[in-house]
Amino acid sequence: MKRNAEQNNWPLVYELVDIAILPAALMICSKVLAIAGLNTLLGLNWGVQTVTDSFFTLALTYERIEDVRMITSYSNLFMFIAVIAGCMIVTSKSLLFNHRKASPYFVLKLAKHDLLHLLKSSFHVYKEAFVWGGFLIVTTTYIVISFLTGQTYGWVAGLAVLFCLTFLWIMIENIEEEILFHNYK
Repeated sequence: MKRNAEQNNWPLVYELVDIAILPAALMICSKVLAIAGLNTLLGLNWGVQTVTDSFFTLALTYERIEDVRMITSYSNLFMFIAVIAGCMIVTSKSLLFNHRKASPYFVLKLAKHDLLHLLKSSFHVYKEAFVWGGFLIVTTTYIVISFLTGQTYGWVAGLAVLFCLTFLWIMIENIEEEILFHNYK
């Protein structure tokens, strides 16, 4: 019996992993593109060095330590903006396309344009919010650690913490509203 219950959870795990692919790729691509773009835009002298005592075998090197701090700060900011944009889209979906919260007029408009498939259940919407929120927390934690080690500007870490807490507060409010709706239905 226990084995059957465990097997039923696997589709959920696969779905969460499937949802997590986009935010993970977005984090990596935005960080790499920001570093490459800033290096090109600012014309910085940089190089690649092989490091044997690290998880990553290649490391970027710069002439000045301030260049490292600037590149790290702005690439972290760019990565954070990409993740928070995804979180804002998920939050918008939770407010607009949640089948329980959608107004009859909005549902009628969607039906008129054959877009009813955009309406999602609360469970689906909050699964996405959970995954994106997790990536937002990871990104914010990374930025704060970078600040504490002196690699990122304080204002970048402050903005990250502020926006992360705001997103989490909005999602907690949405989930609390959903729970109250189901309890007093």
